Amino acid sequence: MDKNEYLIWWLDESEAERVYDVLDQIDLPDYIKDEVHSRYGRNGRGRLWVPRHINLVEIPWDENKVTAKLAERCGGIVFEPKHYDYVEILPGFITNLDLEFV
Repeated sequence: MDKNEYLIWWLDESEAERVYDVLDQIDLPDYIKDEVHSRYGRNGRGRLWVPRHINLVEIPWDENKVTAKLAERCGGIVFEPKHYDYVEILPGFITNLDLEFV
């Protein structure tokens, strides 16, 4: 799988709640909104929320990366790079599948 094929939007608990509270007022593709709904109220702990149309089970997890340390308290929503502009202005941070900042 090409490491740039998908991106991950990492949200901690408070960020996920802030996004959820305004979800009906922001412009996001439906599949991302569905994953925000699924993520809401759940402890992230580095877990991924993956839409049905994306075939991804896990990512490489390098404990030495700063992003891994940040992501371990977050939940990650996997999304298509073409939707980056929708997500970049929202709380949280974005990585590729190798946990490199985007």
